[in-house]
Amino acid sequence: MRDSNRFVAMGKRLSSCIDIRYAAAQAPQRASAYLIADDRAIVYRMRAESWDGVADINNQVMARLYLQEFDQVWNASEVERGLRTRTARRG
Repeated sequence: MRDSNRFVAMGKRLSSCIDIRYAAAQAPQRASAYLIADDRAIVYRMRAESWDGVADINNQVMARLYLQEFDQVWNASEVERGLRTRTARRG
C-alpha cells in the first residue's frame, strides 16, 4: 500500500486501533460507496465518485444487509502487514 494514500497516513497517526486490509481478488467490486453506523444508520452513494446519495438514520434492515456484505469482504481479506499495528484497550 502506498504511503502517499491519505487514509493510510491517517491510520498510522491514530492513537486508537485501526485495521486496514487488502480486499481479496475474488471480492465483488462495487461502483457504490456506503457507511454504516450502529447497525441502524446508513449513508449510501450509488456511484462512489458522485456526492449524490441517500442517508437514513433509522433503517436497520438496509444497514444490516450492507453490513453483512462488508463482513464477507472483510473476513476474506488479508491484513496489511506493511503498516504499524497497535493494540487498543477495550471496555
